[in-house]
Amino acid sequence: MNKLEQIILSLKKLNDDEKTHQEEYKTKKKMYEENIIKILGKKNEKSYDFTQSNRKLKATFVENKKIDFNVDMIEQIVDKEVFNEFVDKTYIISDYDGLVNYLKSLGANPKAFKEFIHCEKQVNKNKLNQLSELGDISLDDLEGCYSVSVTSSYIKLTETELEESDE
Repeated sequence: MNKLEQIILSLKKLNDDEKTHQEEYKTKKKMYEENIIKILGKKNEKSYDFTQSNRKLKATFVENKKIDFNVDMIEQIVDKEVFNEFVDKTYIISDYDGLVNYLKSLGANPKAFKEFIHCEKQVNKNKLNQLSELGDISLDDLEGCYSVSVTSSYIKLTETELEESDE
């Protein structure tokens, strides 16, 4: 075996070792996180912190959540003025040639004009949060108009070095 082949084999072994260690790391990390979540759940807590030597360690259970809004239902129960403040509308012309021909004929009827346009409505969560902070709308007002699902969960570890006087 020549020198190049030896180097290539050494690199392959290194890569294989890294994959093995990564898989082992992921397995152990998942096990530790599951145990922490289980214990925190029994304590009905989302975080736990303690001091070790001159460091404060904190484990926090984090859940990423996704909120899906039923815009059509919201439109039926919320005042039009408030609805327009936090729902973004995107209009798409689905038949441009038909619209051009229609406009050329100039017998402009708004209801006929709408046939050529599709409107997509989407809740602007930033605007909704602002209205909520102002008290103009609350989640109770939108009861039944949204669903919440957990997209992922994990344990976040934070470590803070304490000054000598903090202990």
